[in-house]
Amino acid sequence: MSSRLVFSLLIASVGILMVWAFRPAPTIFTGYETPPSAAKTDRIDAVPR
Repeated sequence: MSSRLVFSLLIASVGILMVWAFRPAPTIFTGYETPPSAAKTDRIDAVPR
């Protein structure tokens, strides 16, 4: 593998990760992916009371 290919793959994977990390906000925009209740349960799961 050339270094340019590795670099482009790294940039692409970081971009996909950023999009995936900020997914809960645009769910209102898309509408069909996850309902707000599922997002709430995810947040409660991530941050224990």
